[in-house]
Amino acid sequence: MNFKVDVEMTPSELRQVMGLPDVASLQDEMIKKVREQMDAGAEGYDPMTLLKPYITNSVGSMESLQKLILNMMQGSVKSDSNKS
Repeated sequence: MNFKVDVEMTPSELRQVMGLPDVASLQDEMIKKVREQMDAGAEGYDPMTLLKPYITNSVGSMESLQKLILNMMQGSVKSDSNKS
């Protein structure tokens, strides 16, 4: 017996279901800091230095999520082939 379930939700609802934090305020704060430094014309200003910690952590988290989803899909394929 097979069941198919379609779930319709917004990205923010999906983040809540998966337990991911709402980062909208963090993004707003980072943009504000970048704009302040750009407006001030800070010497030696490098936006990547400011964003690097966040980008590095985000990429690692995204890779972990992709691996988790891939493993789930591979497990599903293996269980389906065992049934055949």
